[in-house]
Amino acid sequence: MKKRVFSILLSFSLLLSIILLLPGIIAPSEEEVEENENESETSGVISIILEAEEEEIKWVVDGYSENGFKVVWSKNENPTYPVRDGDRYHYYSDVNKREDTLESFDGEGEYYVRVCEYLGGKCGVYSNEIKVYLNKTDKEEKEDEDEDKEEGDEENESEEKNTSEHDEEIVTIESCNGCLVEEVCYPLGFRKNGQYCFDDFEFVNQSQEESPCDNNFECKSNLCVNDACVSGSLIQKVMNWLKDFFG
Repeated sequence: MKKRVFSILLSFSLLLSIILLLPGIIAPSEEEVEENENESETSGVISIILEAEEEEIKWVVDGYSENGFKVVWSKNENPTYPVRDGDRYHYYSDVNKREDTLESFDGEGEYYVRVCEYLGGKCGVYSNEIKVYLNKTDKEEKEDEDEDKEEGDEENESEEKNTSEHDEEIVTIESCNGCLVEEVCYPLGFRKNGQYCFDDFEFVNQSQEESPCDNNFECKSNLCVNDACVSGSLIQKVMNWLKDFFG
């Protein structure tokens, strides 16, 4: 019985020891994690010297960058990696890379440039900062040309529309050899609402009977006889008399 109890206690002690040691086996301590991170981010570069000739840049490295280099440039000073808003980068994993060609991405102008030792997720040692003047890329120039063309087409379309409307108005006015009323051209002698289109290109009132006239349309009765307006009833009486006379 005693042996059995002793065996149980011994087994329990061994199990307790394993449980107490298990966290240390599964997960490293915070100090170990920090130490491992520092080892993976250890810089092997002492300095980087950068120079440029127009958009072509070159750099000289004192040391060794195991993960290659990041080239960062921007119109804002001190471009960094991870990049800020307005920064751009090229990444080269080749440890022997020593040159690059930059292009504008925010229009033509001066850009600030730096090269850094890449440590996996961030930069280590940075080079000196230089300024380069970058012209617009073909893509940017094409976009500007397309934008200018679009604006020009809109302006031309608007100008053509205005010119067309203006020309149409001039043609309407100049080609009207009569009375122009509300953009409608009425010919000379046209009768409308007790008026007629007179020689001065204005509508005037038709004349009453016995008024002097040259044309029928000048008379309210539309009858001009012997240079005078006559009433329609008088003509009708004459016609009736002739009809009865010859009838």
